[in-house]
Amino acid sequence: MLRADLAYRQEQRRARRERVEELIGGDEGAIRCAGLRERSDEGVHGLAEIVGRTRQFAVRQERWFRRDPRIRWIDIDDEPVGTALPVLEDAWQTSS
Repeated sequence: MLRADLAYRQEQRRARRERVEELIGGDEGAIRCAGLRERSDEGVHGLAEIVGRTRQFAVRQERWFRRDPRIRWIDIDDEPVGTALPVLEDAWQTSS
């Protein structure tokens, strides 16, 4: 019975990984970032929890970056290249 249970669990893990790869696109970096190491036996419901935690982490990162005076935000709705160029030139001159 133990071997059958182990085989079943391994098959479930393989099936979940294939489903996540299908949802994410199969990119190994994205799969690691999505927290597949943390995946649970809940399958897709576990994936929803991982996605939720990833979004929460992204929000925390934005808050960290907002407090950092070295970070310059660029509005991409306007002309992104024209807006970014002076910022990059300033950073280049400052670092030289």
